[in-house]
Amino acid sequence: NNNNNNNNNNTPSTNPTNNVTYFIHYTGWNTRWDKWVPPSDLLKDNEETRQLVKIIKEKKKGMKAKQQTTQTNHTNTTTTTDNDKNNSSGNNNNKRDHSEATKEEMVTQKAAAKRRKERHMALNNLTTLPLLDPFVAVAPPPDPKAEDGSSAPPQPRHTLPLPFNLKKALVEDWQAINGGETNSQNFTLPPLPSPTPVSSLLSSFLASKKSSDPPSHARWCSLCLGLQLYFDKSLPLLLLYRRERARHPSSPRPSDLYGLPHLLRLFVRLPFLVESTGTVAEGEARSLLGKCQEIVRWLGRREAEKEL
Repeated sequence: NNNNNNNNNNTPSTNPTNNVTYFIHYTGWNTRWDKWVPPSDLLKDNEETRQLVKIIKEKKKGMKAKQQTTQTNHTNTTTTTDNDKNNSSGNNNNKRDHSEATKEEMVTQKAAAKRRKERHMALNNLTTLPLLDPFVAVAPPPDPKAEDGSSAPPQPRHTLPLPFNLKKALVEDWQAINGGETNSQNFTLPPLPSPTPVSSLLSSFLASKKSSDPPSHARWCSLCLGLQLYFDKSLPLLLLYRRERARHPSSPRPSDLYGLPHLLRLFVRLPFLVESTGTVAEGEARSLLGKCQEIVRWLGRREAEKEL
């Protein structure tokens, strides 16, 4: 409980269990102190709370004045007598005691933050969220013919995070197609052609970028064209589940048939594919994935508005 509580930036958020929490950031503090808290951890804006803030400010002001007095006395010391040495030693001891007290306070705050995090995880059942990780949920099954008993590929250095609603759509798509492994009739394939194919999605994104300057719009056009071509080439090799391969047609282009779920599958694999080529420089990979991240955010907003 530090004295910056009155500078909290409270942003309400509704988690998957419909419990309201607030995101707290302490002004002037490192972001590692940021946290989510329930309403019960917040103080109401009333006279009692303001009086508490005033008391905390006065205590802090007194501590600063005491530190300044100690520093002034240390600066004004000009003799080298034994008494001065003893006083200096006493000041150092006071500083050490203050430093140790500060460390103990930080340890206490970290322990309290850990307890709040554990309570929040327990209340909201957040231990199930890793199941929504698309790197796990949409990973292809291991090859039984692999000679080396290959494990999952290492995580790429660069990532392309998906908004929660897109992760949810991706996992629901995987469950609809692969959820009935024990019953060959218990699965659903997405309709073909998709009502909003990849080519249409990328065209809509480019339309939203028309207000940008011509050179920037030209770069976006080039990126979207490259993504569409890469999607057409990679879909039959990388982006189809076993049950989808049998009905994959030879024409028209995949980007005119398949929609959002298959484009998300490409974005999930894109960081690993970019790094596995070994020909893309670090800066180029970061720039490419940064632009793709903007497309992903746009897709997330449109999906949230039920426009896809």
